[in-house]
Amino acid sequence: MVSTVDLWLDVLVRADGTTHVVVDEDDFAEAQSNGLVSENEIRGAEAGLQDLLGLVERGELFALLNAVCPFGPSDPLPGRPMVRLDVANF
Repeated sequence: MVSTVDLWLDVLVRADGTTHVVVDEDDFAEAQSNGLVSENEIRGAEAGLQDLLGLVERGELFALLNAVCPFGPSDPLPGRPMVRLDVANF
């Protein structure tokens, strides 16, 4: 069984593996002020964020992800073929 808990904080990482931005910090702060997360969850989310940012800043994130779930280059899915329609039929 796999379970997750979304504690509002997200880290968006570019393809270079180190350029990143933390988003939704305002949502996390609002959840705190509304009592939606416990003090323990707040500490855990903040510690997890720092751990994740450390991996990203050291350039270790992709290696960790690849060790856990190997991945390689990917190609976009093929698009559906285009069909030309006569606009007079609409």
